[in-house]
Amino acid sequence: EPQGVFRPRAGERYVALVVGGPNPAFGFDRDPFRQALDSIFAGFPGYRIVVAPSRRTPADIEEEIDRHPFEKKFLYSRDPVNPIPDFLASCEYVFITADSTSMISEAVTFGRARIEIIPLPARNRPGKYGRMVGSLVELGCVHLFDGRPGTADRKIDLAGMLGGITICG
Repeated sequence: EPQGVFRPRAGERYVALVVGGPNPAFGFDRDPFRQALDSIFAGFPGYRIVVAPSRRTPADIEEEIDRHPFEKKFLYSRDPVNPIPDFLASCEYVFITADSTSMISEAVTFGRARIEIIPLPARNRPGKYGRMVGSLVELGCVHLFDGRPGTADRKIDLAGMLGGITICG
């Protein structure tokens, strides 16, 4: 649920970026990340762009974020809050790095934002990450960012899918 951590200004259009960190499947290289940021800023003139790195985000990636003119930066190392539900509820687009299956899962089940996945360099076969993103692309829930925004905005209704399930205690 949105917590009011991020409050957009009335009449303004917003894009959000959620940044994870390296894991066994993906690395984080500064140059490709900078190129993705440059493409996002170039592709959304007139939009306010906000960002939320995680506690796993490497310091050099946070430095790159600091170099860009974001409207608001929720840098976990300085401000450990979670604006992501607010982003999903109020932004037109939310970009998420490919490493974060939990954030991607949340994004395709909540809010109104179109979801863009920022590809990352694979350390080895992406396995479950690649299968998950590929399936969500096929369903129209996410778009694999290729320098231009897509139109993927389908949401998965978990409540409907889990309606008849009861948990025994």
